[in-house]
Amino acid sequence: MRSIYITATANTVTVDVKNNIFKIAEVVVQVSIFAICNGFNATPPVSAVGWAANASNNNVLNANSTTIGHWTSALNFSDWQTNSVSDGSSISAVSVPFVNTAIGDLHVNFWSHTYRT
Repeated sequence: MRSIYITATANTVTVDVKNNIFKIAEVVVQVSIFAICNGFNATPPVSAVGWAANASNNNVLNANSTTIGHWTSALNFSDWQTNSVSDGSSISAVSVPFVNTAIGDLHVNFWSHTYRT
Protein backbone atom coordinates (compact mmCIF):
# COMPACT_ATOMS: atom_id res chain seq x y z
CA MET A 1 0.00 0.00 0.00
CA ARG A 2 1.25 3.46 -0.85
CA SER A 3 -0.03 7.03 -0.85
CA ILE A 4 0.51 7.14 -4.58
CA TYR A 5 1.05 4.10 -6.73
CA ILE A 6 2.07 4.07 -10.37
CA THR A 7 2.97 0.84 -12.10
CA ALA A 8 4.65 0.32 -15.45
CA THR A 9 7.14 -2.04 -17.06
CA ALA A 10 9.49 0.89 -17.75
CA ASN A 11 9.69 4.46 -16.56
CA THR A 12 8.97 6.64 -19.57
CA VAL A 13 8.19 9.89 -17.77
CA THR A 14 10.12 12.29 -15.57
CA VAL A 15 9.11 12.11 -11.91
CA ASP A 16 7.91 15.42 -10.45
CA VAL A 17 6.35 15.02 -7.01
CA LYS A 18 6.26 18.39 -5.27
CA ASN A 19 4.15 20.27 -2.73
CA ASN A 20 2.06 17.31 -1.51
CA ILE A 21 0.90 15.83 1.76
CA PHE A 22 1.27 12.06 1.96
CA LYS A 23 -0.11 10.84 5.28
CA ILE A 24 -0.45 7.19 6.22
CA ALA A 25 -2.90 7.08 9.11
CA GLU A 26 -3.78 3.39 9.26
CA VAL A 27 -1.78 0.69 10.95
CA VAL A 28 -1.67 -2.72 9.28
CA VAL A 29 0.23 -5.45 11.09
CA GLN A 30 3.03 -7.11 9.10
CA VAL A 31 2.54 -4.89 6.06
CA SER A 32 4.91 -2.10 5.08
CA ILE A 33 3.11 1.06 4.04
CA PHE A 34 5.26 3.75 2.46
CA ALA A 35 4.55 7.44 1.95
CA ILE A 36 6.71 7.38 -1.20
CA CYS A 37 8.79 4.84 -3.11
CA ASN A 38 10.63 4.12 -6.33
CA GLY A 39 10.76 0.67 -7.84
CA PHE A 40 8.93 -1.26 -5.13
CA ASN A 41 9.22 -4.96 -6.11
CA ALA A 42 10.56 -3.89 -9.52
CA THR A 43 12.92 -5.92 -11.69
CA PRO A 44 15.69 -4.77 -11.69
CA PRO A 45 15.11 -3.56 -8.14
CA VAL A 46 15.42 0.20 -8.69
CA SER A 47 15.93 2.50 -11.61
CA ALA A 48 16.77 6.15 -11.21
CA VAL A 49 15.71 6.74 -14.83
CA GLY A 50 13.35 9.69 -14.76
CA TRP A 51 14.11 10.34 -11.07
CA ALA A 52 16.53 13.28 -11.11
CA ALA A 53 17.91 14.96 -8.00
CA ASN A 54 15.06 16.77 -6.23
CA ALA A 55 12.42 15.02 -8.34
CA SER A 56 10.45 14.97 -5.11
CA ASN A 57 10.55 17.98 -2.79
CA ASN A 58 8.58 20.32 -0.52
CA ASN A 59 6.35 17.47 0.61
CA VAL A 60 5.00 16.25 3.94
CA LEU A 61 5.85 12.54 4.17
CA ASN A 62 4.10 11.00 7.17
CA ALA A 63 4.13 7.26 7.79
CA ASN A 64 5.72 4.86 10.24
CA SER A 65 9.16 6.35 10.98
CA THR A 66 10.96 3.26 9.64
CA THR A 67 8.95 3.05 6.42
CA ILE A 68 8.71 6.62 5.12
CA GLY A 69 10.15 5.61 1.77
CA HIS A 70 11.32 2.64 -0.25
CA TRP A 71 14.40 2.66 -2.49
CA THR A 72 15.70 -0.94 -2.68
CA SER A 73 14.52 -1.36 0.93
CA ALA A 74 12.38 0.31 3.57
CA LEU A 75 13.93 3.61 4.63
CA ASN A 76 13.48 6.17 7.38
CA PHE A 77 13.13 9.81 6.32
CA SER A 78 16.83 10.69 6.46
CA ASP A 79 17.84 7.58 4.51
CA TRP A 80 15.08 8.26 1.94
CA GLN A 81 16.51 11.75 1.37
CA THR A 82 20.02 10.33 0.90
CA ASN A 83 19.08 7.40 -1.37
CA SER A 84 16.63 9.30 -3.56
CA VAL A 85 18.68 12.52 -3.65
CA SER A 86 15.33 14.23 -3.13
CA ASP A 87 13.07 15.77 -0.50
CA GLY A 88 15.78 18.00 0.95
CA SER A 89 13.14 20.62 1.79
CA SER A 90 10.43 18.13 2.70
CA ILE A 91 9.34 17.37 6.26
CA SER A 92 8.13 14.30 8.11
CA ALA A 93 6.50 13.38 11.43
CA VAL A 94 4.48 16.59 11.61
CA SER A 95 0.87 17.17 12.51
CA VAL A 96 -1.34 18.14 9.59
CA PRO A 97 -4.42 20.09 10.72
CA PHE A 98 -7.07 18.88 8.29
CA VAL A 99 -10.45 20.60 8.68
CA ASN A 100 -12.48 17.42 9.36
CA THR A 101 -11.21 13.99 8.36
CA ALA A 102 -14.33 12.30 9.76
CA ILE A 103 -16.41 13.74 6.90
CA GLY A 104 -13.60 13.70 4.34
CA ASP A 105 -12.81 17.44 4.42
CA LEU A 106 -9.07 17.36 3.80
CA HIS A 107 -8.62 21.09 3.44
CA VAL A 108 -5.72 22.22 5.61
CA ASN A 109 -6.71 24.52 8.45
CA PHE A 110 -3.78 26.51 9.82
CA TRP A 111 -5.99 29.20 11.34
CA SER A 112 -6.90 29.10 14.98
CA HIS A 113 -10.59 29.00 15.84
CA THR A 114 -9.95 32.12 17.91
CA TYR A 115 -8.44 34.05 15.00
CA ARG A 116 -9.81 37.58 14.78
CA THR A 117 -9.34 40.17 12.02
